[in-house]
Amino acid sequence: MSFRLPPSDDVLVRSLLERNSAERPDQVFVRFEDGTSWTRREGLEAAYAGGNALRAVGIGAGARVLLFLPNGPDFLRAWWGAMVIGATVLPVNLAFRASA
Repeated sequence: MSFRLPPSDDVLVRSLLERNSAERPDQVFVRFEDGTSWTRREGLEAAYAGGNALRAVGIGAGARVLLFLPNGPDFLRAWWGAMVIGATVLPVNLAFRASA
């Protein structure tokens, strides 16, 4: 199976992550509830790691990825990873309660 990443300009999240990492790699980008944080470079690395993990199980451009994860590093890694490879994310938030 041959896989080619879509052009960066066609994948907005990927383009933003790459540009921001190049411009300010050491700037804190995300702070998590436990006090840990990622720099812009670490966020991009997490996105690439997530994309590689998804590709390793056969997910590629155009696929739909259901995210059933709590807020946190794993959610961002999967979300951004899917964006990097050109997949579509379908997040599920079971904590959301609509008002009647």
